[in-house]
Amino acid sequence: MRAKYDRPVTIGVAWVRQGSDSKELWIASDSRLLGTDGYIWDSCAKLSTLSRRDAVVGFAGGTQEAFPLMTQMANAVSSFRALTEGILEFFHCIGHLEVVVNDMMNALTIDPGVRAELPWKTAFSTGDDTIVLAGYSRSADNFIIRFLRYQPDIKVWKFARVAPLSADS
Repeated sequence: MRAKYDRPVTIGVAWVRQGSDSKELWIASDSRLLGTDGYIWDSCAKLSTLSRRDAVVGFAGGTQEAFPLMTQMANAVSSFRALTEGILEFFHCIGHLEVVVNDMMNALTIDPGVRAELPWKTAFSTGDDTIVLAGYSRSADNFIIRFLRYQPDIKVWKFARVAPLSADS
């Protein structure tokens, strides 16, 4: 008998730590992938440093959309010299990756051999997936953390600001 996992556990966190003389960007994730049939695969990468060396992308949740998007974002940066060499500022990197994400999400189709309909995707298929993009902005002179969200009013995926936690949270 195979077990059914109704609620897989996954975690991803990102924060900026203030040291005595500098700030540090920290990002972490679990490394477990769960198959729909109950199989577990540990030690899988859910984080990827981008080839521009001042940015990282990661995900928490299911892999159906998140992992291909993370991989494509890493490839998009590595194939664009102005991003790879850090010539373009981090906010330009965010804008470029939003185009990549929207192109991919808008290209989703159903396999012709499957009889089903694909509703307009307004969220990741597994609901609680999160993609985080973080890096250093020279113009803001600070680390920036953004998470990918669908914005239904304009029908696009955008990297949104992460609300900072207070010390009381």
